[in-house]
Amino acid sequence: MKRLLSIMIVLLLSGCAHVISKELRSEAVTNVQLHSLWQDPDAYKGRIFILGGSIVGVNNTKDKTVIEVVQLPIDSYGRITNTYRSEGRFLAEYQGYLDPSIYKKGLHITMAGEVIGSREMPLDKLQYKYPVLSIKQLYLWTPEVVVPAYPDYYWGSPYPYPYPYPDWRWQYYPYRPYW
Repeated sequence: MKRLLSIMIVLLLSGCAHVISKELRSEAVTNVQLHSLWQDPDAYKGRIFILGGSIVGVNNTKDKTVIEVVQLPIDSYGRITNTYRSEGRFLAEYQGYLDPSIYKKGLHITMAGEVIGSREMPLDKLQYKYPVLSIKQLYLWTPEVVVPAYPDYYWGSPYPYPYPYPDWRWQYYPYRPYW
């Protein structure tokens, strides 16, 4: 009984783990307001940040992949908590190839990255200063699939079956007798 209980506790706790490794979390900067990173990214060169966000675009070059991300707040497990508040955009560089059909626009990521500087690029009609981070660890969140509580056939038919009944049963159910 004790063995079963200990196995269940380990399984439950493993489901609540952070998506970034413990080593990188211990090195990451946690006592800095993020807006100061956007104001002066060069002051934080060499420091590791854990950031989350929504992918805006992926650009592959010969030796690296650059991901443009809109920053979104994350919780203590690394999940995105609020999709309506952001400190700004940043660029995440990955040494290698990331497939743009997998890392596509709108998906959420959580990453640990080292600040390597800043880059000014056009964003709409203005010049935007992007903090640039080199990815140390990256986690791509799978999109949530919303399943309706009741399938459509419950509302279109009086019977909880996925196949339609003949019309004669429907026109007499439930208010008219069968005679």
